[in-house]
Amino acid sequence: MPDVQHHINSTLSRVDQVLAEQTRREIERLTAEDAAQARADAEQAKADALRRMEVAEKYDAAFAAFGERCPQPAADERPGQFRKRLFENLRRRLPDGHEWASTRADDIPPSARATIEAMVISAAKAEGLKPSPENLPRDGSLIKRERTDAMTGAKEIHWLGRESYIKQMSRGGQRVLRIINPKTGAILMGEPMPKAW
Repeated sequence: MPDVQHHINSTLSRVDQVLAEQTRREIERLTAEDAAQARADAEQAKADALRRMEVAEKYDAAFAAFGERCPQPAADERPGQFRKRLFENLRRRLPDGHEWASTRADDIPPSARATIEAMVISAAKAEGLKPSPENLPRDGSLIKRERTDAMTGAKEIHWLGRESYIKQMSRGGQRVLRIINPKTGAILMGEPMPKAW
């Protein structure tokens, strides 16, 4: 009986060793896969970040025409999603009658995407530099656009609105209450003076 017990214990010990070795190999394999996946994810994140920077540079001039900086991408945003978001942002700024104002980024076929994107960026840049009346504030307020001359580096400030700020400063027509003869004090035109008590 002790030999049988010894044999069982020996067999269990060998099974435990084999299982321990298999577990160790499996842990090493999973660790190596995780490390490889982490490297691949880091490389993909770096490539995505560089691509998002390229996309932002392409759109930067159009947003600068509106006096704004290009929106920043979200940390996990794919370059294609970022590009669509910027495209839609500029497209919505175009006047309603513009040929690209109703073209959504999802509706553009991949073969025409770069061409249409360049046209929308150009149109948005032109709209930002000289806004159409429907993109100017309806309340009569003015919007400020700062421009830098590429040749001299001189900065200019342009105020844009539905009407000139000089017109807003004018007093407009005023109603004449009465005209008085300076020599006699008689009222020539208008209502009589109120009587003092």
